Amino acid sequence: MTEGKNHVILDFFKKAIERKKLAHGYLFWGGDYQEMKDMAFGLADFLKTNPFDILYIVPEENKKEISIDQIRKARKHLSFSPYNSVYKFAIIDKAETMNSEAANALLKTLEEPQGNTILILISSKPEILPKTILSRLQEVRFKPV
Repeated sequence: MTEGKNHVILDFFKKAIERKKLAHGYLFWGGDYQEMKDMAFGLADFLKTNPFDILYIVPEENKKEISIDQIRKARKHLSFSPYNSVYKFAIIDKAETMNSEAANALLKTLEEPQGNTILILISSKPEILPKTILSRLQEVRFKPV
């Protein structure tokens, strides 16, 4: 994982891994978008997660929202056993762009996490996300630029 100015976050994840206390869902917010994205992929890499076990979701090209079909794809991805890793990851970038159907579908995944899955939402506007989703995620606030 990259050190950067958010070394406190890096230390937080290293301790969580040592103690086997990783949560199933995180919200990355408050900082530089690229740094948050790098940390999400860096965590997967640090846990030796095979690229086949990482699903990255952003709004599809020429669309402004993350659709329910994209979240269904994430749910399906997370339901399978890891290919050659301990963990399965789904990273949802620009999570605030989920439409209401997508958010409701994601809620079910957060309520019933499967095995060793880690879901990371990256958002510049977490206040837009439904409170029901926020209440099921561990917030990781990055330092602003």
